[in-house]
Amino acid sequence: IFKYKRFRAAFFSNILLVTFSTCASGYVLIYILYTMQKSTTLGSTSTMPSTILIMICGLFMGRILAKNFIKNIRVLMLLCAFCILAALSCFCLLQPDSSMALVWVGSALGGIGNSIAQTCLTPFFQFGLPPEDYAAAQGMYTFSGTCGSTVFVAVVGVLVNLTGGNIKVVFYSAAFLALINVILVLLRVRITDQDAAEVAALENK
Repeated sequence: IFKYKRFRAAFFSNILLVTFSTCASGYVLIYILYTMQKSTTLGSTSTMPSTILIMICGLFMGRILAKNFIKNIRVLMLLCAFCILAALSCFCLLQPDSSMALVWVGSALGGIGNSIAQTCLTPFFQFGLPPEDYAAAQGMYTFSGTCGSTVFVAVVGVLVNLTGGNIKVVFYSAAFLALINVILVLLRVRITDQDAAEVAALENK
């Protein structure tokens, strides 16, 4: 499966993208409750903007992608990468006296990024993929999310212990990985005219 360049790009991009969800669903809440000293009621709202934006964007994201798949896939994935980076940057800016608005903005940006990724990455790696490899590719792609989250939690757990329980190191690590994803998308997520011609030729056979 890894011999297909588009699958490789999608696989590693997904590994890097799941760091946002890992931060938003766990470490941000810990920071809100124990460092910012907010109530559990406020803490429970931290993922609401992300959930709402994923639902709203999902209603029309596929339609945007379908209008011009080859051109829009790169544009949308770049938007996704920058949204995730911006979201994690918001978390990096958190301080004990920060407003919850900063958390909500970060959560909303991450929701937009996740919605785009959910819409774009699967059709991107399936473009030109032989039908007999769909099942294996989808299985490996799904595994990439679990793998990325598991490895990330293990590594940042060590970093948090080494820094005396500093949760912010988790956000810094995730933002660094999001920056790597931006570079990955810039370099690898594209469908050239040659790629499209090759796929069209195979479909016509």
